[in-house]
Amino acid sequence: MDYLVIPLIRVYMKGSDLIKVAELDRSVGKDMMVDGQLFFSGMQYHYSDYRFILNHVIDVETRTNAGFYIPVEKDKLYPVVTNLYIANMLPSVGKKTFNQLDIHTYDASGHEITDFSDMILYNADGTELKEWQAVTRYILDMDKVNGVSEMKAQYQTARAQKIKDKHFQLYSLLPKNTSAFWLSRLSSNRYRNRSTARNYQVNNIFDSQTA
Repeated sequence: MDYLVIPLIRVYMKGSDLIKVAELDRSVGKDMMVDGQLFFSGMQYHYSDYRFILNHVIDVETRTNAGFYIPVEKDKLYPVVTNLYIANMLPSVGKKTFNQLDIHTYDASGHEITDFSDMILYNADGTELKEWQAVTRYILDMDKVNGVSEMKAQYQTARAQKIKDKHFQLYSLLPKNTSAFWLSRLSSNRYRNRSTARNYQVNNIFDSQTA
């Protein structure tokens, strides 16, 4: 499929959905389907390979107009531009991950989108804005040297938008808002209760022998 001829759309996502998008990239793109990796601008995330699948991402940050990154707010709406093909693939992600990565999209007023074709961007002449047009215009708008557009310095080297946390920290492996955390906690509580019961029985035996 030639993605460059697909129209662009603009939607809005909550910070909580951007976190799921990052997790989609890390877990599905890395662990399940390499071709499913996502590439983006204006956002970065930190992840740990020590964490469980669908729970690799530690935090997500978006870039401000000043050029620095700040953590996303889970209930805040963020504008997102992507192509129609990727947008139409999002609903299937939730189903394939048992709703762990159920990603929602909204319009500017915060109403959930049911038809992505309503969000297509258009040129001034009324035609659909294609991805190739956006890329071409962006390059043409760059500063020119001898009449030729010069690539900005920020694109001369790869940007670290997917930042690996190399430190093993046990307490950060299972955030409390994940199903994995609750399953682990349940198992831990069961083990703790059984251990307490065994210790109680052992102590009673020793107490009885001492008496």
